[in-house]
Amino acid sequence: MAWRNESRRHSLARKGIKTANKLPKNMAMGLKGRAKYQQEAEKQGLTGADLINYVEARADGKNSDMALLEVRENNQDPYNFQDNNQELIIHSSWNDRSLNFRFTMEGAGDIFRELTKRDPDPAYIYEKTQRIEKYFKNKRDRQSYAMAYIKDKDKIDKMLDLWKKQPYKTELQKKAIDLNIAMLKGDNKKAGDLLNSIDKSV
Repeated sequence: MAWRNESRRHSLARKGIKTANKLPKNMAMGLKGRAKYQQEAEKQGLTGADLINYVEARADGKNSDMALLEVRENNQDPYNFQDNNQELIIHSSWNDRSLNFRFTMEGAGDIFRELTKRDPDPAYIYEKTQRIEKYFKNKRDRQSYAMAYIKDKDKIDKMLDLWKKQPYKTELQKKAIDLNIAMLKGDNKKAGDLLNSIDKSV
């Protein structure tokens, strides 16, 4: 059941919570209480997954300071930060002509996510590096970056900002961060060098 809850959390975060009755069902504390906690979160400037996590913490009985601290601590974890931010953007709606680039960036993000695990799977990482290598070699795929820069520049700019703020704990994670940044900037030479370095290190 865990994957269903995770899927629902991502779905809610992508859509944004516009009404209190869209919050997760486990917040069985009444519409009035949910709306109050949502308003608190919005006043704190929280959105998407952070807003949901704040309301969940308040529903569990934590006061507003503790709920806010929990959200901030959650965002310092490398996996959670990426999962609550870049991952939501990459799985949002992109222009059809940007999809090859979006698919490639999804693979670059997956490399980082795998490297946050205690025992990263080399075969999984290799699969993602091959996806990116294919992008480098295919002119038509590479051209999708130009379209993404025109049609989905807001997403590229936001992801660049988030990857620059991305927490990390190991040098390999830092290389994966730099890989994502290089690709978002269209610097395929640097991205290729980083990709080779990551591939040889796992």
